[in-house]
Amino acid sequence: MSINIIDEQGQRINSVDYIVKNSSFNEVKKNLSKYQKMLMVAALASFLGSAILVVQYFAGGSLNPAEWTGQQAVYAMLGLLIVAVVVAAETALFASGYRGTASIILTCVFVLFGLYTEISQSMEREMEGVKIRSQESPTYQAAL
Repeated sequence: MSINIIDEQGQRINSVDYIVKNSSFNEVKKNLSKYQKMLMVAALASFLGSAILVVQYFAGGSLNPAEWTGQQAVYAMLGLLIVAVVVAAETALFASGYRGTASIILTCVFVLFGLYTEISQSMEREMEGVKIRSQESPTYQAAL
């Protein structure tokens, strides 16, 4: 991927040409290594953050595997698999440097997945809050 940038003389120059002209091979290699490490850290953070939300939602609100039924454990594994695939696809796309139409579509999918995980987890928390409030209500207590 290359973009046009303005050099010291005010002329437009291709970014790849600019890097070749102004950077040594070792500098480019060092920067590439640094950016790859940063991408892996971001991918790991993305995986962990999404996995917590998705697993808790898929497992019915609990992050304690000892409390899960067999079905909840299967759902939790399915959630982990989905998160792993999405994060791997994000990482591959961003590492490739591709900026075409497919990149825009996939980025929208990734953003929507993030919104889905947060909204579903917010709904799960709200449902738990409603359950607690309902069970503590005088009407519910009187019915018992």
